[in-house]
Amino acid sequence: MPYCTNCGLPQQNGVAQCQSCASQLPGQQLMARLETEAANIRRTASANNASAQRQNGFSQPQNNQTTQVRAPVQAPQTPQAAPVSQTSTLDRLEEMRKQADALAQQKYLDQQGRPLRW
Repeated sequence: MPYCTNCGLPQQNGVAQCQSCASQLPGQQLMARLETEAANIRRTASANNASAQRQNGFSQPQNNQTTQVRAPVQAPQTPQAAPVSQTSTLDRLEEMRKQADALAQQKYLDQQGRPLRW
């Protein structure tokens, strides 16, 4: 069940405007496009990761020749300011949307988790 991002009240699926505050809600087409784009980004990222792993891997000897394999040389470790996140921007936006929906839903609950009565 979607929630209004303005007032936090639950909305019916497929509604274009909030029934309480009349603010515009994201349309089904927009959500479908965002989900499709997120799937494309995940697919591209997994292909890039697989390609990078193949490039960093060791090659097999060809023509039954023996080859000497050396360990890869690693650059000296430099401190990083912050760890790099592997999630895409759309994944982070989706997580933020879920958090906002949860907070909007809690906005109209009392301390025991029951809906407020006006």
